[in-house]
Amino acid sequence: MAFPYDPSLVVDYFDDLAEGEWDRLERDPEAGLGDRVEDRLLIDVIDMSALDTGAFDAVVGYGGVLSYVMDRRGQGLDECVR
Repeated sequence: MAFPYDPSLVVDYFDDLAEGEWDRLERDPEAGLGDRVEDRLLIDVIDMSALDTGAFDAVVGYGGVLSYVMDRRGQGLDECVR
């Protein structure tokens, strides 16, 4: 049974989770990555048109973001690799 894609459910859950991870990263000097992050964006993996093609080096999707877009995961993956 396919469930309709509802980005608000995903956003609500991962906002809380990601905020905690960023806090942890900034508190942990051993992580050594916080100062290397140039920008943090909260955008929909299905539509990353706010970013030009080739404008980013990596996409970090906490919690299996592609599994939450269900029948549109191919479109999400396409956005991540462009």
